[in-house]
Amino acid sequence: MKIMLKPFAMLRESLPPEAKNQELEAGSTVTDLLAKLQHNHPTLKPVLQCTRVAYRDTYLVADEVLEEGGEYALIPPVSGG
Repeated sequence: MKIMLKPFAMLRESLPPEAKNQELEAGSTVTDLLAKLQHNHPTLKPVLQCTRVAYRDTYLVADEVLEEGGEYALIPPVSGG
């Protein structure tokens, strides 16, 4: 299945443009997506381990199954005030 990613904060600059379109197995979960991103972009692993995934303005849990054609926000931790 194909999904689209909308990275925020430092991931917006760090992920290459081609990473915004992902092909996953049907039935893939948030955990599967983050594992694939960590495998393909090992330098981002520390950030991706703390990244939250959201869909339609709702944060998803790790075992949530992703939907075909969905656009998922990648929200890494940020600091500042």
